[in-house]
Amino acid sequence: MIINIVDNQIVAMLALLSAFPPLSTDLYLPALPHVAEALHTNQTLANLTLSLFLVFFALGILIWGPVSEKYGRKPILLTGLVLYTLGSAGCALSTNAAMLIVSRIVQGFGGGAAEAVATAMVKDMYSGRKRESVLAFVMAMVVVAPVVAPVAGAMILKVTTWDIIFWLLTGIGVLSFLLSLRLDETLEQRYSGSLVHSLGRLGVVIKNPGFSALLMVFSLIPLPLLAFIGVSAFIYITGTLLILAGSDAPVLFALGMLTATVAVSMLRPPTANLLLSQQDKDTGSAASLINFTALFIGSLGMFLISFEKVSGLISCLGLMQIVVGIVCGGLWLILRHRPIIRQPG
Repeated sequence: MIINIVDNQIVAMLALLSAFPPLSTDLYLPALPHVAEALHTNQTLANLTLSLFLVFFALGILIWGPVSEKYGRKPILLTGLVLYTLGSAGCALSTNAAMLIVSRIVQGFGGGAAEAVATAMVKDMYSGRKRESVLAFVMAMVVVAPVVAPVAGAMILKVTTWDIIFWLLTGIGVLSFLLSLRLDETLEQRYSGSLVHSLGRLGVVIKNPGFSALLMVFSLIPLPLLAFIGVSAFIYITGTLLILAGSDAPVLFALGMLTATVAVSMLRPPTANLLLSQQDKDTGSAASLINFTALFIGSLGMFLISFEKVSGLISCLGLMQIVVGIVCGGLWLILRHRPIIRQPG
């Protein structure tokens, strides 16, 4: 499919917005020990700057989406980007753990607007196969960024200090804000009810049986991948688990995770398109639920694997992949021809 120049600019902008979560977490991962040392705090508080970012990012996704139905996509996006940028600058300027934690909360809550609104804008502007193609471009950043970001973060730390990572994120926030000023409002008709009622539209979307059934199935897919992200630093930094498994284990493990990552990336565009097709209105609420539920269930994967013994991490990841694949595949075969499922137009 050929996408014109204007579409290219819009898609590039939306792809940048979708990269906020991995950039804000994976770029920062190598810096956690440096942060604990520089701020004279313990590793628990340093890790809290990561977990609380994810919590408030997810909360932001859930709130900003339906609110954008009332106030418009562009105003909400710009507001979120201002908060994200201020939070990023606050992180860079932090002199103690408390200031860094608060700044990360502001950064995460603001970043949630970018994630929710980017998906809603794709639904506003495109339909059918073209929407699926655009989603593929946009979501490519979600796959590329987690691979590139940790390496980039480690390289930054080799030549400078941890705060430069947050100045870089501040710059990305400023750039995104300036580019977003050029975007047109994509919401044709705003919700006329109160702010409280606009948030209540989340419940309306959930009551759609076709949407909610597919939401639960498709949101399980990223669970093993996020579980891997949660323990990947330990596996690769120590290397013990891979070495004990044999000389070929690192290559086999990398190939296995590469296959799983590619599979998840290939599934994201069509599943997101199918979910958006279940809901004619309340696009902001639908986009919020799609992104929030995937992140929430993925976080459960991180939580569950934290109980596994060190020696069993790789086996646990493999079992997760197999179980999720069988469950999601089986449920999809059951649901796909049911009358409640609307096929994309």
